[in-house]
Amino acid sequence: MPDFVLSDAMAKELRDLTRRFRSYPWNTDLSQASSPAFDVPEPPVLVQNTSNENVPPFGIMAVADAFMVGNEPITKIAKPSTTFTRLYLVNGPAPLYQNAVGPAQRGPIVKVAYDSGTPAAGDGWGPKAAQWTVTKNYPAAISIHGVADSTNKYAVGRLGPINSVIGELHADISSGSNVQVDIWGGAGNSEAAITSLHIQGYDWVGQAQSSGTKVFCQWIDGIWYILAGGAAAEPCAEDCDFHLSGTLATSNATATAVVDAYHNGPSPTGTVTIANMAASSNYIFSGANGHKGWATLTSYSSGSGDATYTIRQMECA
Repeated sequence: MPDFVLSDAMAKELRDLTRRFRSYPWNTDLSQASSPAFDVPEPPVLVQNTSNENVPPFGIMAVADAFMVGNEPITKIAKPSTTFTRLYLVNGPAPLYQNAVGPAQRGPIVKVAYDSGTPAAGDGWGPKAAQWTVTKNYPAAISIHGVADSTNKYAVGRLGPINSVIGELHADISSGSNVQVDIWGGAGNSEAAITSLHIQGYDWVGQAQSSGTKVFCQWIDGIWYILAGGAAAEPCAEDCDFHLSGTLATSNATATAVVDAYHNGPSPTGTVTIANMAASSNYIFSGANGHKGWATLTSYSSGSGDATYTIRQMECA
């Protein structure tokens, strides 16, 4: 339900505004264009500004919600923020005032405000928290075609949903579960985490992965699937013998161990740290050389000596 009531006069004004905007030359029916690949512009959509600011001309706007006024759908928009959003619209040539309703571009080709630099054909530019302009190398909602106005910083490009992101696991994930994924962005081969921007990622490949693993995520069937990650875990059906180099006073302690043997794969070197040791329990272990995995303790005694573990999964650096 809308959070305001339109008078009959305002409803008529909105209908008139819609008819006028849809009659603009840029919305002419081009279905008979000679090129079958030509992008036929979509008619504008009416939006309500739910932010506490005025949207500047050609500002990018996050889709937040929608409601109906009679037979006319109206989309609620918000300022881009650290709450990750897939869908965006772009304001028209006039400011959109707080709580006002007005027309917006929905593409596929739009004129959009950018913050700095020189957008080039093929670049990906996207929304950035707390600003109405798009930024280079953020998750791309705009595929740039070129610069329309370098003085006022307006570009032309294709608007689309953000359906894929790269990032890093915020915590360990087991097969079939889900975890927060911190989104990364930046220049190619120099990406870094974008502060406070994240999604909830769901395991698709059936593989346990460790916190900090870099992953690729795709929006499918209404959720973000983790489709690829770091080095695949190597299954090992045989036992690994760890010789403890520390002293275990009691169970449920943390100890450092040196690997004596490892089967079905490359042998880790150096030490591994095993936390909360107790018989018949699972542990995440990690080595100084980057080896990580799951282990089950099969024999244990307090004090220094040998302990045997069955390796469930192993990730090699």
